[in-house]
Amino acid sequence: MLLYGGIYGNPKNKNSKNGNLIRLLYECAPMSYLVEQAGGKAIDGSQRILDIMPVQIHQRTPIFIGSPDENDKLEKYLFSELEA
Repeated sequence: MLLYGGIYGNPKNKNSKNGNLIRLLYECAPMSYLVEQAGGKAIDGSQRILDIMPVQIHQRTPIFIGSPDENDKLEKYLFSELEA
């Protein structure tokens, strides 16, 4: 079964370079694992959440989680913004 449509995002911003609410080890990683098992995708804007090596116990990270197609579109958009 695949997830279809939709995406949840908690992006980084000017005041919070690593996202402002969600912590990697006990919020992002478990949600990412479940979503990927259901056929979805979880990224921080440039890489898989599950590929991030934590350096702090309360480390925060931006997250975009949901449909693989929507996350692919988002990655293309974010990459084009970096080039501009």
